[in-house]
Amino acid sequence: MKFRRAVRKDLSLIRSIVAQAGLPSYDLTEQKAENFIIAEDNEGRALGTAGFELSGADGLLRSLAVCNEAKGRGLGRALVSRIERICAEKGIADLYLLTKTAPDYFPALGYQRINRDKTSSDIEKFTQFTDTPPGEAVCMVKSLSQMQA
Repeated sequence: MKFRRAVRKDLSLIRSIVAQAGLPSYDLTEQKAENFIIAEDNEGRALGTAGFELSGADGLLRSLAVCNEAKGRGLGRALVSRIERICAEKGIADLYLLTKTAPDYFPALGYQRINRDKTSSDIEKFTQFTDTPPGEAVCMVKSLSQMQA
């Protein structure tokens, strides 16, 4: 398995993987695609993806999606780890997420549930926050400061 940074032309692939996972993809753009990574098998078939958005010193983990045939192999954990590393290298202090489908998955990766009103005002401007009414998704955060060199 290999991981690569996505490019603009990967937008339709990213949208397809995200949609298959039942996650929203309507707000993904070519520009946002550049903040995604794609996991591929040795033949180049996409197995999963994850992305991030940045605002000030904070980031938003978004659209973690693993194809059905690759589930249960630690791919989700590997994708999240790579996104965290990229964000830490960019100086991001806290990485937030909203999830409707996996609130029990992320605590094992170091994410803590928080009240949505505890996020930064910059994070609240992202589409995931403006389009998801409070109470419909669990908000979580992880400090990346220990990852920064």
